[in-house]
Parts: sequence; C-alpha cells; structure tokens
Amino acid sequence: MTAEHLKQFFSERPQLSAFGFAKEAGISPRLMLYLLSGERSLTERTASKLLPVMVRYGYNVNCIAKDVKLFMNGRQVDYGTKLQTK
Repeated sequence: MTAEHLKQFFSERPQLSAFGFAKEAGISPRLMLYLLSGERSLTERTASKLLPVMVRYGYNVNCIAKDVKLFMNGRQVDYGTKLQTK
C-alpha cells in the first residue's frame, strides 16, 4: 500500500473522518495528517495498522496486488481475496 492508495481511499469515502479513522487504527491523528499531506512516508508498520481498518470500511485489497503478504503483530497475514491469518 502506498500513500496514494490511502489518499484515494479517503477521497472515495468523504464521510470518514481521518481523525476517527486514525484512532481506530491505533495511530496518532497527527501522523494521519502527515501521511495524507505527503509530509511523511508510509512505513510497513503503519500500513499494517491501517490496512485492516481500511478493509473493514470496504477497501479492496486486490487493488494493491494479488496475494500480498504482510506481517502484522508478529503473525503472517495473507490479504488475498479474504482476510485470513496463518
């Protein structure tokens, strides 16, 4: 996932608050604003916190890449067509 994916996600869902979304994902609202403005780059650690919440709000993970594997909380997570932990 890139910062552009994150920006597109919010542009397609104007009803979502970046502040509330950040709190739900477990990152600071300030970091979310930095990511959306391009002042900070999106790290793998931050992406692993954002992606499950994005999926919960209808984000199609397959638009990133098919069968992307990320590590979240020390466990391998497979984001294929369904959210599954291995």
